[in-house]
Amino acid sequence: MGKKRPSTDERQLPTASNLCLSGIDKPEEVLKACLPALRKQLGNSLGFTSADRTARVKRYAFTSANQQYGTARERYPILQLCQSVKEIYWAGITVDFQFLNLSYQLVDAGIIIFQGDGFGEKAPVLRAEWHCSDEHLQAVHAQPHWHVYPTPSGQIGPGFSPNSPRDFASDDQVKDVVDSKAQWKNFHFAMSAAWQCGDQKAHISAITSATALESWLCGCLSYIVGQLS
Repeated sequence: MGKKRPSTDERQLPTASNLCLSGIDKPEEVLKACLPALRKQLGNSLGFTSADRTARVKRYAFTSANQQYGTARERYPILQLCQSVKEIYWAGITVDFQFLNLSYQLVDAGIIIFQGDGFGEKAPVLRAEWHCSDEHLQAVHAQPHWHVYPTPSGQIGPGFSPNSPRDFASDDQVKDVVDSKAQWKNFHFAMSAAWQCGDQKAHISAITSATALESWLCGCLSYIVGQLS
């Protein structure tokens, strides 16, 4: 008798820490394992829809018949997540797999949060990401991590009016507010660092199982709802 093939939940997903393993034949099996918990949080009629991003990368986005769309770096299908006293918040969930060495490798999982009413434009406010490619796990950025989108503001700093002339000395330095906002937008806020253990790279880890992917997605959503509600 042949050796029994381990289930999706038992096998490790191929990441930089275990590229020698056989990989995933069908990404749908991994996402299917995540569906029950996600549907419990967001609704039973929801599921993942696939679309090719490049010749080798396939994206799976969480969708439903009642989805809307929000635009940040890309256009995302979004679902209503929660509502505070003044704002409605929406969530877009994506998971990317790359075809490599005759199998699929999990390379990215993300949640992006938008705010806005049901019929108007939605603005991005928060993004949770976990990049799992070998390149990302060797970089300095924390994996997983948060990104915070700067809120638009028409205010210029106190004591300065755009209509008021001002003389600057030759050695004065003028700060570029736009560049400052862009810098914070690109900042990777570590989500699960353990520097207290003495490891300077304790802010970088890989997703190693379908259960871990499910737990991370559901845990992020629950935490976000708790913070926003």
